[in-house]
Amino acid sequence: MEQKETEKKKKQEEKHTRKKMEKREWKQHKKSWKKKHPFRRVLKVTSISILVLGGVTIGGYQLVIHSDVYHKLATESYDILATMEKGTFRSLTNTKILDKDGQLIGEVDSGTYLYEDISSIPLDLQNAYIAAEDQNFKTHRGVDYKAILRAGIALVKNKGEITQGGSTITQQVIKNNLLSQEQSFVRKILEILIAPELEKEYSKQELMEFYCNSNYYGNGCYGVGSASRFYFGKDVSELTLAESAMMAGISNSPNNYNPVADFEKATQKKNQVLSQMLEQGMISEEEYKTAKEQDIVVTQTSSSLVSADNYMSSYAIHCATLQLMELNGFEFDYLFETEEEETAYESTYSDSYKKYASEIRSGGYTIHTSFDQGIQQNLQASIDRQLASDTQVQENGKSRLQSAGVCIDNETGYVVAIVGGRGEDTYNRGFLAVRQPGSAIKPLLVYGPAFNEGKLLPSMIYEDKKIDINGYSPKNAGGGYQGAMTIRKAIATSKNTIPVQILNEIGTQTAMQYLAKMKFSHLGFADTQALSTALGGFSNGVQVDEMARAYAVLANNGKDSNKTCIVSLEHEKQGTVYASEKEKETEVFQQDAAFMVTDCLQGVLKEDYGTGHRMNLNGQIAAAKTGTTDHVRDSWLCGYTPYYTTAIWVGNDDNTPMANSNYAKNVWADFMNTLGKPVKDFTLPSTIQYRKVDGSGNPSGEIYEPLNNSIPVYERRPEGYDMTSLALQDAISKNQKKKELEAALSAAENAVSAFEAIEITDANGIDVYDAAHQAALDAINEIPDEYKRAKFQKRVVKKEKQLAKSYKTWKKKIAESKAQQKEQAALEQAARDERNEQASYQKLREQRTSYVRQYIQMLSEREYNTVTTQTILKDAWKRLENCRGYTEYDSLKEELQAQEQRISGLPTEVPKPEIPENNLDVPPVTYPEDKPEIPEQQPEEETEPEEEKES
Repeated sequence: MEQKETEKKKKQEEKHTRKKMEKREWKQHKKSWKKKHPFRRVLKVTSISILVLGGVTIGGYQLVIHSDVYHKLATESYDILATMEKGTFRSLTNTKILDKDGQLIGEVDSGTYLYEDISSIPLDLQNAYIAAEDQNFKTHRGVDYKAILRAGIALVKNKGEITQGGSTITQQVIKNNLLSQEQSFVRKILEILIAPELEKEYSKQELMEFYCNSNYYGNGCYGVGSASRFYFGKDVSELTLAESAMMAGISNSPNNYNPVADFEKATQKKNQVLSQMLEQGMISEEEYKTAKEQDIVVTQTSSSLVSADNYMSSYAIHCATLQLMELNGFEFDYLFETEEEETAYESTYSDSYKKYASEIRSGGYTIHTSFDQGIQQNLQASIDRQLASDTQVQENGKSRLQSAGVCIDNETGYVVAIVGGRGEDTYNRGFLAVRQPGSAIKPLLVYGPAFNEGKLLPSMIYEDKKIDINGYSPKNAGGGYQGAMTIRKAIATSKNTIPVQILNEIGTQTAMQYLAKMKFSHLGFADTQALSTALGGFSNGVQVDEMARAYAVLANNGKDSNKTCIVSLEHEKQGTVYASEKEKETEVFQQDAAFMVTDCLQGVLKEDYGTGHRMNLNGQIAAAKTGTTDHVRDSWLCGYTPYYTTAIWVGNDDNTPMANSNYAKNVWADFMNTLGKPVKDFTLPSTIQYRKVDGSGNPSGEIYEPLNNSIPVYERRPEGYDMTSLALQDAISKNQKKKELEAALSAAENAVSAFEAIEITDANGIDVYDAAHQAALDAINEIPDEYKRAKFQKRVVKKEKQLAKSYKTWKKKIAESKAQQKEQAALEQAARDERNEQASYQKLREQRTSYVRQYIQMLSEREYNTVTTQTILKDAWKRLENCRGYTEYDSLKEELQAQEQRISGLPTEVPKPEIPENNLDVPPVTYPEDKPEIPEQQPEEETEPEEEKES
């Protein structure tokens, strides 16, 4: 029982809480709704004054007519009515596209327009409109206040959601023919002011005629006559009840209810109109059933949606469409957090784009553009000329190898030329093709943002090496790695590993924001997480015109002009609806960051190792970046001079590999050489400094002041110096300190982790411990933040305590071991000394006895007892004396005594030879003293060893 009571009480509390929340949400909704409507005070006073579809209620209207606003609107309505005639409600002329000089470059057929008299328009179609759009049309005087009130009440009842309209057919005629399509309070008031006067001027039949002939039915069908022929292949007078009901539904929302776009929705809307006609007694039950069951055949007999027949016109219509979308409140998004968010946006974008593209093609517009037909012809000629050697053709008869190019005037920010293919081709690849940009995206997504965030300078050194970041391991084109190099060289040689490292440092989400600022329209939600975008690997890709406009941002000191090719848009009834001169620039990159990118991109063309160094630019000063995708499926060259920015793409329509990766370079150089401008250098910002670079690539040394400013900027930089920015100095310094801190923390983490992993299990562990301990302390001391140092120091102390006992034990063992080793070493040394001494003694003994034997040998060979012989004998006895104490002494003495005895008995003179008589040819003979060879007296190291002397 108690449990049931508790549950019941809990449910009541939940119900009470839910009601409070609903009440709070309703209050917040009312508060928000009031803020959105400028006349909320009027609504509060009258309590029933409600904006409906941009309109007002009776109470609001009564108050407004007594204000200054009313007088202004009344004057405007008078001017409109004073210049109005029947022709006002007829067809608009074709939309025209003009070049920069006002010359016609394209015209869009607004459709085969047939003005139908009311007598030709079936009564069923008229009634269908009355039933669906304005049930009191036949009786009101232009404004149906009851309908406005009903719509207002429904708005309140549905918490601000519009479920009913309050405009009469008369008001819609005014909106379609006399006013803009803008949904605003002012426009609604004008409708209400003009409608009664219009009813006085024209009959109901004439107003219905105007209405049917001024409605837009989608697919370029303007007016009921062209729509009837397009959708059903028949004259409007031949329409059946079912077809009439479908026609009425189409004009309600051409993008949603036309049977070509969605036959099912169109059928549902048709049945809804038939039901409304039945409810109001305009048709019988039998007619209703028959019409509902009728099979409607959509013929699409003809289409007034004719594309302009040249690249300039198609691009102008595209840009004008985007401009109308923006003017009418469409909010463009470029980055998405989820796939669902991206899909929903694409659907909304598509509907809006179709709506305003159709409006432009429906006629009445004059599009003033910035196109220069001379430059346009040069760009087309360069593409055709450089690709002429490839003659392969697709099944559709078009060349397989295609190209697109867009050129922008840097001074004005306008697109002056766009080519979408080789020769005449209705498919404009300049803005319709979406291709992967390859390395051409690096300056926009990686280097530009990194410079702008103060995380990078041209002189900084990164290592081109094998990397692996969460499983992503990019490779360089051609393979291999070149090790440490400056950012300048990394850009010029288009290395892949370095920009991936940099993108990982600055963060993909931060970098992608820069592309969003430059309005890249095909960024996928997954791109904000992928490091492969650093190398041009996107979910979808980019457009050529987007690449041109983005590089123009670099050329324009980092600012986006927000201009396309549209100078102004004029409507024959609404006047000037857009003028580009009102556009304000948006800063994407700080000036210094943009210039540093420009300076590095000059190296692509000027340095021998640059990927574009062989391009012939006839002396022009330029900055550019190449781009090639895997297997050479796409080839890009995006670059600029101080005058023009041009982006060139080349690739096969079927996305197959190309045989030549230089097509884009050749087209770009060929075209830029046709522009015929005098040589001009890029302007060096006053906040850029040249400083001496240290061993880490940081320009922090002495400042260099160029002495000759007539030298091109790129060549002014002396050896050992590079750029830094005063404007970005704070960010650079902050990031440098952050980078140094991160490096120190990383080194400390590695060193301390290595120390923590040590266990002392043997004597060798002590040395390992000492080395790791010192390395950890050294790394910690390099951390500039004392609070972060403390964290690592605590870890080291903790490990020291863990190993203290083991360390002490093994230290003692090592000391004991070293003492034993020292004692053993001393014993071994003494033994060695003794052995050496014995060896030395033996050697001396052998040497002395050997000398005595040599003397004995010489004496044994003497035949005469001469002075020389006595000298030898005397020396022999001296030598023998050195051998006293040796075991050989006695035997050597006996041998020497024997020789002395033998010599004493020898003759003392040498006999003279006999001289033959009568032999006068024999010369006299002289007898030299008999001096036999005596062994060289070797200096003795010692006459006697000490032991021997004692013995």
